[in-house]
Amino acid sequence: MRNTIISHFVSVCLGLGASMLEAADRGPIPEPAPRYIVRVEKSVMVQMSDGVRLSTDLYLPEGKESRWPVILVRTPYSKTGFGGRMEKLAAMMAGQGYVLAVQDKRGRYESEGSYIIFGGDADDGAETIDWLRLQYRPDSRFSNCPSAPMPQA
Repeated sequence: MRNTIISHFVSVCLGLGASMLEAADRGPIPEPAPRYIVRVEKSVMVQMSDGVRLSTDLYLPEGKESRWPVILVRTPYSKTGFGGRMEKLAAMMAGQGYVLAVQDKRGRYESEGSYIIFGGDADDGAETIDWLRLQYRPDSRFSNCPSAPMPQA
């Protein structure tokens, strides 16, 4: 029984590997055509309850809808970093109908305050979500990004 399970597992892994190699030969997946015009608001300062202001870039779809799902990315690595990839990804997602808020964490880059690894992240994230709810009346859907000190929600 155990050998059969291992055999199936190896077959699946080999099949996935072959599929991935075939996909790599076709090149990167093309970006979807934008469905909405995107408005960008750079370095909007979001005030926390202790008075510290966190710098946030907002990528907003424009259209008839008044409520959008929101993706919040909080990063200690600069919201304008990653060789421009974050800005490109945010604009692409906003073009598909998501509000993207990309925020420098407390004490990092354009944000005020003192930086402590994972210090105050839950409070700052919750207060930013509350601020976004008041400003943009999202449809109640917010994303969670993985944490490490990687971009996080």
